[in-house]
Formats: sequence, C-alpha cells, structure tokens
Amino acid sequence: MTREIVSCARRVYLHPTRFSNLALPIPPCARTWAQTAGLFVVVGMGVDDIFVIAAAARGHARAHGLSRHQSVARALHTSGLAIAITSLTDAIAFSSNWATPIAAVREFGLFIGFLILVNFTLIVLAFPAIYTLFSPPAAPTDIILDPVSLDIVSAATIE
Repeated sequence: MTREIVSCARRVYLHPTRFSNLALPIPPCARTWAQTAGLFVVVGMGVDDIFVIAAAARGHARAHGLSRHQSVARALHTSGLAIAITSLTDAIAFSSNWATPIAAVREFGLFIGFLILVNFTLIVLAFPAIYTLFSPPAAPTDIILDPVSLDIVSAATIE
C-alpha cells in the first residue's frame, strides 16, 4: 500500500504535463486518490446536514407536538437556509481551485464543488421523505410552559 502511494506521488510529480497547458490530463492514480478523498469529504458534509435536519425535526416534534410531516417541514424551514448557505460557500470555495495550474488540484476542486451541490440537492429532496417514512414516532409528552424563563419544558424534566 505504501509503495503504491509513493509511486503514485512520483508519477504525479514527474508527469510531463505538470507545468504545461491546463487542458492536458493528469495520471489516473492521482485522479483516483483525489476522488476517493473527495467522497469522504462530501459524505461527512452530508451526514452533518442530516444530523442538523433530524435534530431540528425531533426538537420541533417534541416541543410543539407536531406530526413527522409537520416537524420535517418546519425543520427544513428553520435549518434549510443554514444548510444552503454552508453548502453554497463550500462549493464555491472548492470550485475556486479551477484557476490553479496544477491539474490534480484543479480537478479535485471542481469534482468536490459539483459533488457538494449534488449532495445538497439529494439531502433537501430525498432525506425528508426517508426521515418521514422510517423515523420512529415522537413519544407523547406533556408540554408545560416554564413561568420563569417562558421556555417550553416537558413534565418529565420538572419532577
């Protein structure tokens, strides 16, 4: 495994198109490593977005006694803008690598920028349906308004 990494690094460094025209290809081993690393980055960002939406949906369901459909809709309404902004800024940041003369970095940036936009689209379109179908129903709780802080608390936390 280590020999493969070292030989790939040598082929990338010694590749004849290293400092030449931007349209020339890069060695396939560099393309594979960049895409694999990029997939890990995008999966991590997607999982983070899913956690944000799921936590917001659970919070809305418990605090307001909403159904799964209503809680997911409200979660997307409240946290969707934050997820959209972070996805857009990350896609722009990675896509800004198109200006570099290093082919491997340029391809990595464009690939990840595109994957981030696809990831955002899939999370906004597919995750609410999957969450609504497969999440367990929220446990019924007695909703009580705390008179001091005016926060919504459950009866179980007061006792």
